[in-house]
Amino acid sequence: MKIRKSRNNDFEKILQIYLEGSIDEQRLQFPKKSVKKIQEEQNKTKPSIVKYLKNHFNSKKRIFLVVEEKKEVVGFGEAYVEKAEGQVFGGFGRVYISKEFRGNGLGTKITKKLLEYLKKKKVKKIESYVYINNKLSLGLHDKLGFRKEEYKMVKEFK
Repeated sequence: MKIRKSRNNDFEKILQIYLEGSIDEQRLQFPKKSVKKIQEEQNKTKPSIVKYLKNHFNSKKRIFLVVEEKKEVVGFGEAYVEKAEGQVFGGFGRVYISKEFRGNGLGTKITKKLLEYLKKKKVKKIESYVYINNKLSLGLHDKLGFRKEEYKMVKEFK
């Protein structure tokens, strides 16, 4: 297992892992929604997803780290650094591991590397947004010393 800074030729694999992981994340958050429905929605919005992820991937304010197993990218993590009101803060954009490699501590390892990066950048406070039903991610954040600070409330009109 190796964790390294991403390279341009990693983007397609990162996108694939992200799309796979976001389906699982949507299933956690919206258990009544079928995988087929989530995939249909994902296919409709794929161009905007690619554009959004590419903008982050190419941003100088962000870093993408990848996890390799036998020279194959099997996961990635993203962090960002911002300056506002004289303070430096940062956060995680996303951390995703390919389905067949989950449960082996790779998410923890890459998250720790991202924390090291943010600490070197003199970040004083780190933000991370997690879906309320994503118990694995919430557990990881708890284990690494994060605390819950706020809830996002949503109401939809039909």
